[in-house]
Amino acid sequence: MRFLLTGDGHLGKSAHLYDSRLAEQEQVWRATLELARERAVDAVIHCGDLFDSRRPSPEVLVAAERPLVEHQAAGGAPVTLVAGNHDVPSLDGPCGPDVLDEAGLIQFVRSPGVLEVAGVPVGLLPWSPVSRLVAAQGGGDRDSIFLDAADLLVKIATEHHDAGAELLVGHWAVSGSSLPSGLPVDDLRETVIPREPLEQLGFAYVALGHIHRPGHFGDGTAFYVGSPMPLDHGEASVDHGCWLVDMHARETEFVPLPSTRFVTVALDDVYFDRVGHVAGAVVRVKDTVGGSDPVDHAAIRRDLLAAGAKRVDLQITIERMARPDREPVLDTDRSLAELVGAWLDQEGVEDSERLLELARGYLAGDRAAVA
Repeated sequence: MRFLLTGDGHLGKSAHLYDSRLAEQEQVWRATLELARERAVDAVIHCGDLFDSRRPSPEVLVAAERPLVEHQAAGGAPVTLVAGNHDVPSLDGPCGPDVLDEAGLIQFVRSPGVLEVAGVPVGLLPWSPVSRLVAAQGGGDRDSIFLDAADLLVKIATEHHDAGAELLVGHWAVSGSSLPSGLPVDDLRETVIPREPLEQLGFAYVALGHIHRPGHFGDGTAFYVGSPMPLDHGEASVDHGCWLVDMHARETEFVPLPSTRFVTVALDDVYFDRVGHVAGAVVRVKDTVGGSDPVDHAAIRRDLLAAGAKRVDLQITIERMARPDREPVLDTDRSLAELVGAWLDQEGVEDSERLLELARGYLAGDRAAVA
């Protein structure tokens, strides 16, 4: 049996970046389902966070719905979506995937269990907040609660394996891996599944959403599906696409999907016209300059847009020169006016005599003259 696995589309996220952002997110979702039909997979499994918001706007909801309607009309394989942390229902009603489920376009899974998908028993580990554990323990130490939750997830995964599941799918981080930025997931203040006991269970494959860096980790049978397109500049350095898994041949294939690039350049790249690669990209200019260096923000933005950038963001830090240490002028034997005069002389302030005259007048109470 062949599966297409994807996740973390976050439809609706960063829609403000450029006018066609939501349309592009819809197209990447459409391309994912088209690939499923081209490769004749038996099922599509989404590993959570199809939407960025629990309650997506009508425009975002329709952007997810249209490709699914087309997929279903073309006889595409059934789509199962495992809840991610952005798919948890809000207190005032259902979340986005509930609407798609009710319309018969997907099967939305919120609870752990073993589900037969295209004839293969699949263990499901949807995201679940730790709020019930917090309530049960009357608050308590969050870090301890995260460890308790991780132990429970390993226990549930063990039960899935014992029930015959060959593939484990979920929306969690696993220890020893890292975010696209390079930050270790073990540094996150959330539930992180320990890698070793998970590997020891012996699933044919473990496919997880939540971490947007795709790739195998550990012994090679577990992998993150990653995000199908970059969501911000922090994800520019990793690949984006979806996965094909052949359960019979025990093979996986990562398939890249085209989308708008996120590019970071330095000021010298702009000044020396080394920006030919920014066409069609979301561009960030990130650099540090001295306080005396002139920076024409408008000209930089204009040049990059002329080179074809879709959007330009400037993150230019002005580094102030450190002032040399000076001898203190505080002397309790001198009057305040004398101290002000000494400070003006030390700082080399222009027209210090006039300023000192005004200071003396102010200290003498002649505030009207000073004003």
